[in-house]
Amino acid sequence: YSRAGAVTVTSTGNITTAGSKSYGISTYSSTGATTVTSTGNITTAGTKAYGIVAINNGTGAITVTSTGNITTAGSNAIGIEAVSFRGGAVTVTSTGNISTTGNNASGIYAGSFGGPVTVTINSGTVSGGSGSGVGVTLGGGSNSTLTNFGTVTALSGVAIQGAANNTVNNFGVVTGNVALGSGTNAFNNMAGGFFNSGATVNLGAGNVLTNAGTLSPGGAGAIQTTALTGNLVQSATGRLLTDINI
Repeated sequence: YSRAGAVTVTSTGNITTAGSKSYGISTYSSTGATTVTSTGNITTAGTKAYGIVAINNGTGAITVTSTGNITTAGSNAIGIEAVSFRGGAVTVTSTGNISTTGNNASGIYAGSFGGPVTVTINSGTVSGGSGSGVGVTLGGGSNSTLTNFGTVTALSGVAIQGAANNTVNNFGVVTGNVALGSGTNAFNNMAGGFFNSGATVNLGAGNVLTNAGTLSPGGAGAIQTTALTGNLVQSATGRLLTDINI
Protein backbone atom coordinates (compact mmCIF):
# COMPACT_ATOMS: atom_id res chain seq x y z
CA TYR A 1 0.00 0.00 0.00
CA SER A 2 1.39 3.40 -1.00
CA ARG A 3 0.02 6.92 -1.35
CA ALA A 4 3.18 8.39 -2.82
CA GLY A 5 5.28 5.75 -4.54
CA ALA A 6 5.61 2.42 -6.24
CA VAL A 7 4.37 -0.87 -4.78
CA THR A 8 6.21 -4.15 -5.38
CA VAL A 9 5.12 -7.53 -4.03
CA THR A 10 6.98 -10.78 -4.68
CA SER A 11 5.55 -14.02 -3.31
CA THR A 12 7.32 -17.37 -3.73
CA GLY A 13 5.38 -19.54 -1.28
CA ASN A 14 1.83 -20.85 -1.14
CA ILE A 15 -1.01 -18.73 0.30
CA THR A 16 -4.29 -20.02 1.75
CA THR A 17 -7.15 -17.91 3.15
CA ALA A 18 -10.58 -18.89 4.45
CA GLY A 19 -12.65 -15.81 5.36
CA SER A 20 -14.85 -13.37 3.46
CA LYS A 21 -12.80 -10.75 1.56
CA SER A 22 -9.62 -12.57 2.61
CA TYR A 23 -7.44 -11.82 -0.40
CA GLY A 24 -4.37 -13.84 -1.22
CA ILE A 25 -2.38 -10.76 -2.30
CA SER A 26 -3.74 -7.19 -2.27
CA THR A 27 -1.95 -4.01 -3.39
CA TYR A 28 -2.95 -0.35 -3.75
CA SER A 29 -1.04 2.64 -5.08
CA SER A 30 -2.16 6.25 -5.52
CA THR A 31 0.66 7.37 -7.79
CA GLY A 32 3.49 4.95 -8.56
CA ALA A 33 3.71 1.74 -10.50
CA THR A 34 2.42 -1.54 -9.10
CA THR A 35 4.26 -4.81 -9.65
CA VAL A 36 3.05 -8.18 -8.33
CA THR A 37 4.93 -11.42 -8.93
CA SER A 38 3.57 -14.68 -7.54
CA THR A 39 5.23 -18.05 -8.15
CA GLY A 40 3.40 -20.09 -5.52
CA ASN A 41 -0.17 -21.36 -5.37
CA ILE A 42 -3.00 -19.22 -3.95
CA THR A 43 -6.18 -20.75 -2.54
CA THR A 44 -9.14 -18.83 -1.09
CA ALA A 45 -12.55 -20.01 0.09
CA GLY A 46 -14.54 -16.95 1.17
CA THR A 47 -16.98 -14.60 -0.54
CA LYS A 48 -15.14 -11.89 -2.52
CA ALA A 49 -11.87 -13.50 -1.49
CA TYR A 50 -9.82 -12.66 -4.58
CA GLY A 51 -6.59 -14.48 -5.35
CA ILE A 52 -4.62 -11.37 -6.42
CA VAL A 53 -5.87 -7.75 -6.37
CA ALA A 54 -3.79 -4.90 -7.82
CA ILE A 55 -5.41 -1.45 -7.79
CA ASN A 56 -3.83 1.79 -8.96
CA ASN A 57 -5.62 5.09 -8.41
CA GLY A 58 -2.97 7.06 -10.31
CA THR A 59 -1.40 6.84 -13.75
CA GLY A 60 1.22 4.28 -12.79
CA ALA A 61 1.37 1.01 -14.66
CA ILE A 62 0.18 -2.28 -13.17
CA THR A 63 2.07 -5.49 -13.89
CA VAL A 64 0.85 -8.81 -12.48
CA THR A 65 2.71 -12.05 -13.20
CA SER A 66 1.43 -15.34 -11.81
CA THR A 67 3.16 -18.65 -12.52
CA GLY A 68 1.44 -20.71 -9.84
CA ASN A 69 -2.13 -21.95 -9.60
CA ILE A 70 -4.95 -19.77 -8.23
CA THR A 71 -8.11 -21.38 -6.87
CA THR A 72 -11.11 -19.52 -5.42
CA ALA A 73 -14.31 -21.16 -4.21
CA GLY A 74 -16.43 -18.25 -2.95
CA SER A 75 -18.99 -16.17 -4.79
CA ASN A 76 -17.67 -13.01 -6.51
CA ALA A 77 -14.12 -14.24 -5.86
CA ILE A 78 -12.01 -13.20 -8.84
CA GLY A 79 -8.77 -15.05 -9.51
CA ILE A 80 -6.76 -12.00 -10.63
CA GLU A 81 -8.08 -8.43 -10.66
CA ALA A 82 -5.89 -5.61 -11.99
CA VAL A 83 -7.47 -2.17 -12.46
CA SER A 84 -6.09 1.31 -13.11
CA PHE A 85 -8.53 4.16 -12.42
CA ARG A 86 -6.43 6.92 -14.05
CA GLY A 87 -5.41 5.40 -17.37
CA GLY A 88 -2.27 3.50 -16.46
CA ALA A 89 -1.21 0.53 -18.56
CA VAL A 90 -2.34 -2.83 -17.17
CA THR A 91 -0.47 -6.05 -17.95
CA VAL A 92 -1.44 -9.49 -16.62
CA THR A 93 0.50 -12.66 -17.42
CA SER A 94 -0.63 -16.07 -16.22
CA THR A 95 1.16 -19.40 -16.64
CA GLY A 96 -0.62 -21.65 -14.12
CA ASN A 97 -4.26 -22.68 -13.76
CA ILE A 98 -6.87 -20.23 -12.50
CA SER A 99 -10.06 -21.88 -11.24
CA THR A 100 -12.94 -19.80 -9.85
CA THR A 101 -15.90 -22.03 -9.11
CA GLY A 102 -18.17 -19.64 -7.19
CA ASN A 103 -21.20 -17.74 -8.41
CA ASN A 104 -20.32 -14.53 -10.32
CA ALA A 105 -16.59 -15.27 -9.99
CA SER A 106 -14.29 -14.50 -12.91
CA GLY A 107 -10.88 -15.94 -13.68
CA ILE A 108 -9.15 -12.71 -14.75
CA TYR A 109 -10.48 -9.15 -14.70
CA ALA A 110 -8.11 -6.57 -16.20
CA GLY A 111 -9.17 -3.00 -16.88
CA SER A 112 -7.99 0.57 -17.26
CA PHE A 113 -9.94 3.81 -17.48
CA GLY A 114 -8.16 5.05 -20.59
CA GLY A 115 -4.92 3.07 -20.81
CA PRO A 116 -3.93 -0.08 -22.68
CA VAL A 117 -4.72 -3.52 -21.26
CA THR A 118 -2.69 -6.63 -22.12
CA VAL A 119 -3.52 -10.11 -20.87
CA THR A 120 -1.34 -13.10 -21.80
CA ILE A 121 -2.15 -16.68 -20.87
CA ASN A 122 1.01 -18.65 -21.54
CA SER A 123 -0.39 -22.01 -20.47
CA GLY A 124 -2.91 -23.58 -18.11
CA THR A 125 -6.67 -23.26 -17.86
CA VAL A 126 -8.43 -20.04 -16.84
CA SER A 127 -11.96 -20.89 -15.78
CA GLY A 128 -14.67 -18.52 -14.55
CA GLY A 129 -17.54 -19.44 -12.26
CA SER A 130 -21.30 -19.70 -12.64
CA GLY A 131 -23.88 -16.90 -12.83
CA SER A 132 -22.20 -13.83 -14.32
CA GLY A 133 -18.73 -15.35 -14.01
CA VAL A 134 -16.40 -14.95 -17.00
CA GLY A 135 -13.16 -16.63 -17.95
CA VAL A 136 -11.40 -13.36 -18.91
CA THR A 137 -12.89 -9.86 -18.75
CA LEU A 138 -11.18 -6.95 -20.52
CA GLY A 139 -12.72 -4.06 -18.63
CA GLY A 140 -12.31 -0.94 -20.68
CA GLY A 141 -8.97 0.52 -21.68
CA SER A 142 -7.98 2.43 -24.79
CA ASN A 143 -7.03 -0.83 -26.49
CA SER A 144 -7.21 -4.27 -24.90
CA THR A 145 -5.45 -7.42 -26.10
CA LEU A 146 -5.86 -11.00 -24.92
CA THR A 147 -3.32 -13.53 -26.19
CA ASN A 148 -4.16 -17.09 -25.23
CA PHE A 149 -1.91 -20.16 -25.44
CA GLY A 150 -3.87 -22.06 -22.79
CA THR A 151 -7.57 -22.70 -22.27
CA VAL A 152 -10.27 -20.13 -21.44
CA THR A 153 -13.75 -21.16 -20.34
CA ALA A 154 -16.37 -20.59 -17.61
CA LEU A 155 -19.12 -22.48 -15.83
CA SER A 156 -21.47 -19.66 -16.88
CA GLY A 157 -20.71 -20.34 -20.54
CA VAL A 158 -19.11 -16.89 -21.07
CA ALA A 159 -15.45 -17.34 -21.92
CA ILE A 160 -14.45 -13.78 -22.83
CA GLN A 161 -16.07 -10.40 -22.25
CA GLY A 162 -14.80 -6.97 -23.19
CA ALA A 163 -15.55 -3.27 -23.58
CA ALA A 164 -14.03 -0.56 -25.79
CA ASN A 165 -11.54 -1.83 -28.41
CA ASN A 166 -10.56 -5.48 -28.01
CA THR A 167 -8.34 -7.94 -29.86
CA VAL A 168 -8.28 -11.65 -29.02
CA ASN A 169 -5.44 -13.77 -30.42
CA ASN A 170 -6.19 -17.41 -29.69
CA PHE A 171 -3.42 -20.00 -30.13
CA GLY A 172 -4.96 -22.36 -27.55
CA VAL A 173 -8.55 -23.25 -26.72
CA VAL A 174 -11.48 -20.92 -26.09
CA THR A 175 -14.78 -22.57 -25.16
CA GLY A 176 -17.99 -20.61 -24.72
CA ASN A 177 -19.65 -17.31 -25.55
CA VAL A 178 -17.69 -14.20 -26.47
CA ALA A 179 -19.07 -10.66 -25.97
CA LEU A 180 -16.72 -7.87 -27.00
CA GLY A 181 -19.38 -5.17 -27.26
CA SER A 182 -19.01 -1.86 -29.08
CA GLY A 183 -15.76 -0.51 -30.47
CA THR A 184 -13.22 -1.89 -32.91
CA ASN A 185 -12.85 -5.57 -32.11
CA ALA A 186 -11.19 -8.63 -33.62
CA PHE A 187 -11.09 -12.31 -32.75
CA ASN A 188 -8.17 -14.06 -34.43
CA ASN A 189 -8.32 -17.83 -34.12
CA MET A 190 -4.76 -18.61 -35.08
CA ALA A 191 -3.40 -21.70 -36.81
CA GLY A 192 -3.51 -24.53 -34.27
CA GLY A 193 -6.08 -22.72 -32.15
CA PHE A 194 -9.50 -24.13 -31.25
CA PHE A 195 -12.52 -21.88 -30.82
CA ASN A 196 -15.42 -23.93 -29.45
CA SER A 197 -17.98 -21.18 -29.80
CA GLY A 198 -21.05 -20.97 -27.60
CA ALA A 199 -24.54 -19.75 -28.47
CA THR A 200 -23.38 -16.16 -29.07
CA VAL A 201 -20.26 -14.52 -30.43
CA ASN A 202 -20.76 -10.75 -30.37
CA LEU A 203 -17.84 -8.86 -31.90
CA GLY A 204 -19.90 -5.84 -32.86
CA ALA A 205 -21.31 -5.09 -36.30
CA GLY A 206 -18.62 -4.96 -38.98
CA ASN A 207 -15.90 -6.48 -36.81
CA VAL A 208 -14.21 -9.70 -37.87
CA LEU A 209 -13.71 -13.24 -36.62
CA THR A 210 -10.74 -14.57 -38.61
CA ASN A 211 -10.36 -18.34 -38.47
CA ALA A 212 -7.00 -19.86 -39.32
CA GLY A 213 -7.44 -22.71 -36.84
CA THR A 214 -10.48 -24.80 -35.94
CA LEU A 215 -13.88 -23.20 -35.40
CA SER A 216 -16.24 -25.70 -33.79
CA PRO A 217 -19.66 -24.53 -32.48
CA GLY A 218 -20.05 -26.19 -29.08
CA GLY A 219 -16.91 -28.26 -29.52
CA ALA A 220 -16.56 -31.81 -30.79
CA GLY A 221 -19.51 -34.03 -29.94
CA ALA A 222 -21.92 -31.16 -29.23
CA ILE A 223 -24.87 -29.87 -31.26
CA GLN A 224 -24.65 -26.08 -31.09
CA THR A 225 -25.92 -23.11 -33.07
CA THR A 226 -23.74 -19.99 -32.81
CA ALA A 227 -25.16 -16.54 -33.56
CA LEU A 228 -22.31 -14.33 -34.81
CA THR A 229 -22.55 -10.54 -34.67
CA GLY A 230 -19.79 -9.46 -37.02
CA ASN A 231 -18.14 -11.00 -40.06
CA LEU A 232 -16.39 -14.35 -40.53
CA VAL A 233 -13.23 -14.63 -42.60
CA GLN A 234 -12.01 -18.16 -43.24
CA SER A 235 -8.31 -18.42 -44.09
CA ALA A 236 -6.63 -21.16 -46.13
CA THR A 237 -5.70 -23.11 -42.98
CA GLY A 238 -9.02 -22.57 -41.23
CA ARG A 239 -11.39 -25.48 -40.55
CA LEU A 240 -15.06 -25.49 -39.62
CA LEU A 241 -15.85 -28.53 -37.47
CA THR A 242 -19.54 -29.31 -36.97
CA ASP A 243 -21.64 -32.16 -35.56
CA ILE A 244 -24.89 -33.07 -37.28
CA ASN A 245 -27.89 -34.49 -35.44
CA ILE A 246 -29.53 -37.03 -37.78
